[in-house]
Amino acid sequence: MSLYYYSRLEQILQDTQVMHAYLITGGAKEERQKEILSRIAVLQVHAADCIYCQSDTDKIGISDVRIFTKQLLFVPNQSPFVAGIIFDAHRLTVEAQNALLKLLEEPPPRALIFCETYQRDTLLPTVVSRCQEVRLRAQSDNETPDGQQ
Repeated sequence: MSLYYYSRLEQILQDTQVMHAYLITGGAKEERQKEILSRIAVLQVHAADCIYCQSDTDKIGISDVRIFTKQLLFVPNQSPFVAGIIFDAHRLTVEAQNALLKLLEEPPPRALIFCETYQRDTLLPTVVSRCQEVRLRAQSDNETPDGQQ
């Protein structure tokens, strides 16, 4: 395990309460993804219990979120939690965000939700307010929003 994961492990374990939803913002895309993976590792969520909200298009639509929600209802197989992950949450349509909002307001038992974005302002304020926001350091001037240099 890298030094990054050990330091994140220490920080995360200091958090006394596990939240049901996290919004990871700031930093480069790679850093946001590492943050999610480190939290999942600390909470001992096995890869088999990770669910991804994905889309074949450039937008994540309401049907994608509905499928994601149904998958989060499954009982974890090898972990204490099922982790639902939405990379590039800024791609969620307004309708999809409203569907996500319902999930955030009434999360399934033993489900954790992780949203990752560099465009926090594209999310509905109610979605942001239902998540524990984790802001990573600001990007350097040499990085683009997707973490490429």
